[in-house]
Amino acid sequence: MDTRQQTETAPPPLWIDAAWSRTVAKIGQTSRRIGASFPHVSTSGRYDAAPAHWWTAGFWPGMLWLVYRDTRDDSLCDLAESCERQLDRTLLEFDELYHDVGFMWSLTAVAHHKLHGTDDTRRRGLVAASLLAARFNLRGRFLRAWNDDKTGWAIIDSLMNLPLLYWAS
Repeated sequence: MDTRQQTETAPPPLWIDAAWSRTVAKIGQTSRRIGASFPHVSTSGRYDAAPAHWWTAGFWPGMLWLVYRDTRDDSLCDLAESCERQLDRTLLEFDELYHDVGFMWSLTAVAHHKLHGTDDTRRRGLVAASLLAARFNLRGRFLRAWNDDKTGWAIIDSLMNLPLLYWAS
């Protein structure tokens, strides 16, 4: 006879559902104002629009994909897809890419691929992962952070890229 106590999983606290509902409503409301741009910071209650190569460019479409996953709101899907198409230019132009590739495309193309399984999103994620893998310093065994004269630099942000490499592998 098994003498271990069996424990039941308790339902999540009610505040979690309430917080998620407020988040979904806020993203829906904010999406009408932000659209398919790349907000970086809020000044006086308004988000700015950063360029697609900026390190935070994946955060907004990533939030859109998270809420879309739960709501299946096609307007959020359309905005997230538009953001991804804008990010394509960043992948192709290459010069503005740094160690942030992981959390830019993990939150966009990889999240999109996990939801819809399309070849384009898979390819975007794999291209980003390839560019990121090329930043690996074999002798030092680290992912190089920035370009130019900082070729020997590694920073904690580089660890945020590991999930992209893991997914791609």
